[in-house]
Amino acid sequence: MNRSTTTLAWAVVVLTLGVITAVVLVTILAPDQEADVVGQLLAVIGPTVAVLVTLRALGSVQHDVSRVRDDTFRLTNGLLDAKVRAGVADVVKGEHLDPDYLSQAHPTDLAARDLYHDPNRQDQR
Repeated sequence: MNRSTTTLAWAVVVLTLGVITAVVLVTILAPDQEADVVGQLLAVIGPTVAVLVTLRALGSVQHDVSRVRDDTFRLTNGLLDAKVRAGVADVVKGEHLDPDYLSQAHPTDLAARDLYHDPNRQDQR
């Protein structure tokens, strides 16, 4: 979770603890009134758990958006070119390719392409 999500989560927890404390104090200080403490506490805890689960899901979505942003940055800054050149060199016969490209840039293009197609990478789907 990022910093603002963590701050919001703590605010929800503090608010919930404050409400629970208020319910318990009202019940202790006014015992003659009929108050269903368990019902009141459950009414507070349910929405709090829902908010915390939602914040957790939001953190996961933010991680996915960050991954997409990083991949887009790499693709727009040369990785896509390297992948295309390496793919073309794989398909086209060697005698039709520039010998300077094959000796100098082709190994670099292959390394760039293969780096982001490693089946052991954890962040790929």
